[in-house]
Amino acid sequence: MKQFAAVMTFAAAATLSAQSFYNGQPIATTGVTLSSWGGGKIIESKESSLAGGNALRVETGNLFQGGLISTASPLSLSGAAGNK
Repeated sequence: MKQFAAVMTFAAAATLSAQSFYNGQPIATTGVTLSSWGGGKIIESKESSLAGGNALRVETGNLFQGGLISTASPLSLSGAAGNK
């Protein structure tokens, strides 16, 4: 499985388009798993969603804590990476 830091949207600055892999749907229906990293925590939350639905809440105390988002299949971010 590919693992990604808890980053929700990758924006392409020149075209103002966005690529996302989580849009607020319940995690159980997405094929994505969440796990803690270090002493951090990542959970699905309805408290602070900006676009309706759910959000992912990451709790951390320092740079060595956080959460991992694991996808069942790889996600290509090459289009966003080349658009600096």
